[in-house]
Amino acid sequence: MTLRTVTPAELTSSDASDRPRRLRLHPERVSGYASRLDLRLTGPDFEIDSFRPLSALDEANREDSAPLTYLSSRRFATALVGRRGLTVVTTTDLQPYVPPENGVLLTNDEPLNTFYSILDAARCLGLFECLETFISPCAKVFPTAVISPNVYVSDHAEIGPGAVVLPNTYVGPGVVVKPNAVIGGDGFAVTSGSGRRIVPHAGGVWLAAAARVGACACVDKGLFGDFTQVGSYTFVDNLAHIGHAARVGRFCSIVAGAGIHGSAVLEDGVWVGPSAQVNQLIHIGAHCYIGTGSVVVRDIEPYSLAFGCPAKISARVCECRAKLVFEDGRSECDVCGKKYVLADGRVQRR
Repeated sequence: MTLRTVTPAELTSSDASDRPRRLRLHPERVSGYASRLDLRLTGPDFEIDSFRPLSALDEANREDSAPLTYLSSRRFATALVGRRGLTVVTTTDLQPYVPPENGVLLTNDEPLNTFYSILDAARCLGLFECLETFISPCAKVFPTAVISPNVYVSDHAEIGPGAVVLPNTYVGPGVVVKPNAVIGGDGFAVTSGSGRRIVPHAGGVWLAAAARVGACACVDKGLFGDFTQVGSYTFVDNLAHIGHAARVGRFCSIVAGAGIHGSAVLEDGVWVGPSAQVNQLIHIGAHCYIGTGSVVVRDIEPYSLAFGCPAKISARVCECRAKLVFEDGRSECDVCGKKYVLADGRVQRR
């Protein structure tokens, strides 16, 4: 199949240039994957249009009609209750936990391994969309930088010496990628067992307007066709790492050595201090300040100062990062004068 390329404009709406949709998957019958990988299909032969772990099925219901997922333990089977239209990769002993309105792909391997093998097959068959190849004549690309096909480099972007920009990366207007950074490599998704391997990813990286990525930093691409996102005017410092499918908002600062791990979400204006780590799937609210060396293992409410291992909220902070003191549920920043209210335990601007 010929790869279908898409432009950045096709991936975004006019009011959400920092929030691209995922690269879509051309639907393919489950029976086709079953024959290629020597799997046994029972139940409906759906056309698979996306790949989703059980934890992301609610998101899939909004976008996709027939996702592929997997079941590797009966303790996760509750996520399948009431679902229909899925195809589930699992084993014969776990098959009874799949509701009858769904297809089942039976495997003798670990279901997660087979799930990733099907993802890789779809990628190799060219079933995912790819980003259009374009380098603006107004961009500055150093001769020793490596720019792969299916990379879009916008006006006035700058790609530094030794930087590597891999397929399905969007480099927005005015973006700076400093020397030896790697943008769009495969994230750390590993199959289990003796045949361990890094799973090839099918998504991309989206560097929105005026974002900066520091020297020797790494931003991994999304896994299932989704984009790892770095918002407008967000600065990623040297030696920082952003994992696959993480979403970092606008005006954030990810300081040297910090790590934002897979599918974590940082809202606008978050500051992550040197060597701090944000665990996978964590949600950090707007304008939080994460202290040096902290390890974030729980969601953090907006306007919070958190530090430690594990990180705990120790104060409320203004957008300028000055500490706030509340009296009768109200506070005015001593530094910049912004005003806030504390309602139901949450800080809001007023």
